[in-house]
Amino acid sequence: MKLTLLFLMQCLAACAGTLSISILDENGVSVPARVYLKDSQGKPLFAPGSYVYDKQRHNTSEQFFVPPQGTFHVEAPQGDLRVEIERARSTCRCATP
Repeated sequence: MKLTLLFLMQCLAACAGTLSISILDENGVSVPARVYLKDSQGKPLFAPGSYVYDKQRHNTSEQFFVPPQGTFHVEAPQGDLRVEIERARSTCRCATP
């Protein structure tokens, strides 16, 4: 089954604001997925109400969150954001300009 991840971003790199993303499958149904969200300094950001995974092992770390309903809102700082969304074998990667 092919999974299409669609999301809506409401954030401008030039100013702080609220980042809102909805993760939808090919039928338009909200689905949970792993979200890796980092600010321009590489600091991870986590959405309230999400399951947070923050594991550090040896010299590596993995930090992501899973919004249980597939939609989240997070207060984003000024600057660029890096967003990676993974669900099953499909991955959607993008960064705001």
